[in-house]
Amino acid sequence: MLDDFAGELRERLDLSVPAEQILRIINDYLFDELHFTGDDQHFCDPQNIYFNVLLDRRVGDPINLSLLYLLIARRLRLPIVGVGLPGDFLCRYQSSRTEIYVDVFHGGRLMTKAECVKQVLQLRQRFDESSLAPVSARRILLRLCAQLHQIYNQQKAPGQIERLQRYLVALAK
Repeated sequence: MLDDFAGELRERLDLSVPAEQILRIINDYLFDELHFTGDDQHFCDPQNIYFNVLLDRRVGDPINLSLLYLLIARRLRLPIVGVGLPGDFLCRYQSSRTEIYVDVFHGGRLMTKAECVKQVLQLRQRFDESSLAPVSARRILLRLCAQLHQIYNQQKAPGQIERLQRYLVALAK
C-alpha cells in the first residue's frame, strides 16, 4: 500500500520545484485525496496508535501520521525526518537551502522553526534545540509504546499494560 502511495506521488512530483510545492503535492494527496486525518475527537483511543488501523481507517495520532509520511518520503528519497516536539510529533524537510516542518496531524500544515518554538512555549513546555533533532526509528517505537502504555493505564487494562511494559524495557536498551 505504501509503495502504491509513493508510486502515485512519484508520477505527480517534480523534484526540481521548491520544497514547499513538493510538500503541498504530498499533503494534497494524503490529506485531501486519501483523507488521512488526525483524530482530535478520540485522542486517547488506542486504535489511533496502531499503524495497520491507521491504514484502514485513515485516522490516527501525530506519531502514526508522521510515520506514514516518513515511510512514503523514504520511498521517494526525500530528506524528511521525524521530530519529537514536547507534546507533539512533526516531520521536517531539510535540505541545504530550506528547512520546513510539517504538522501532519493538522492536514500537513507547513511550519517554520519559529512556529515550532512558539507552539512548544504555548504548551508551557521548555524549548530545547534538541527537541528539533531527528528521532530514530527506535525512539518513534518507544514513544508509540509509551503512549499506548499510558492509555491502557488510564483504561486499567492489566494484560495490555504488562505487554507494553516489556516492549518499553526492550526498546529502552
